[in-house]
Amino acid sequence: APPPDRPRIGGAAVGEGMMVMRPDADAPTMAAARPAPPPALETPVVPTPEVQIADLQPGEFPWGRPATAKEGMRVVEMNIMELHDGRMLFDLAGIQARPGEEVRIIFHNTGDFAHNVVLASPQEVARYMAQVQANKDFWMADPNWLYLPPGEKGEIVWRFTRAGQFEYSTLVAVERSAGLVGRVVVR
Repeated sequence: APPPDRPRIGGAAVGEGMMVMRPDADAPTMAAARPAPPPALETPVVPTPEVQIADLQPGEFPWGRPATAKEGMRVVEMNIMELHDGRMLFDLAGIQARPGEEVRIIFHNTGDFAHNVVLASPQEVARYMAQVQANKDFWMADPNWLYLPPGEKGEIVWRFTRAGQFEYSTLVAVERSAGLVGRVVVR
């Protein structure tokens, strides 16, 4: 369970991870949403490497390791948006990076609802989503995860250590299907 002074991921979730939408007339409903898939990057898909745990350095994940923000570092900023047609999007569909590059990714939650964001391999995103589905009070303290209340911003500062395709994504299935997923291509 999260510390008592921090919000819960499941605090606004109902049923199968659906977010409660405002009841006012202008608010969309998730049932009415027919989201388009997120726009594709103009680069070919790079396979995500199969990495053995024994090959990782202490503190390293298969998709990289936390870094420290510093002067001159590449900064990528994006907004988390909730559209009236039911879609939820990052306004940047993808990021490209090089192995060894450190990137400061700043997420601005411009919507009316809290969102979480994780940076991981597609396989790990699926694993995290299964944990959220099984436990609505699931809370992560990993450096590749953010919880952003409405109007807040947060950052993930990351060193991509190997080539592959990774994601920044919500962990709420209905938000992901509404488009709240982006791709990181490292090559």
